[in-house]
Amino acid sequence: MKHIWMMPLLSLVLTACVSSGYQPGAIEPYLNPIEKGPYSMVATDTAVVSSYLLFWILPVTPVPDAGAAVTQLVNKHAADAAINIREMRKTQYWLTGTVHTVKVQATLIRYEK
Repeated sequence: MKHIWMMPLLSLVLTACVSSGYQPGAIEPYLNPIEKGPYSMVATDTAVVSSYLLFWILPVTPVPDAGAAVTQLVNKHAADAAINIREMRKTQYWLTGTVHTVKVQATLIRYEK
C-alpha cells in the first residue's frame, strides 16, 4: 500500500504517445479537372481526417483519405475546385493502438460565368 502513489504515474506511462509528428505527403491528383477560364479564389482552408487502429490491427474508424478531405473542403465552401493542395500525414503510436491523421490544406476556387 505504501507505493499506491505509483498507480497514476503508471497509468500515464502506459497510455502515453510513443511517437508523433507530421510528415509531408505526396500530392495526389484531384479528381475534378481544372477548367480553362477566369476564376476567383473563395478561401484557403484546412481539413483533417483521421483513423484509429485498436491494438495496431483492428480498424475502429475508416482509413483517412486525402481525396475525401479535399471534397469536404470544396463542399464546405460551395467551391467548384481546389488548387495548391498540400497534404501532410501524421501517425501516433500509442500503447493501445495507432492513430493515422491526414491534414489537407487547399485554395478553393469558383469559376466566373
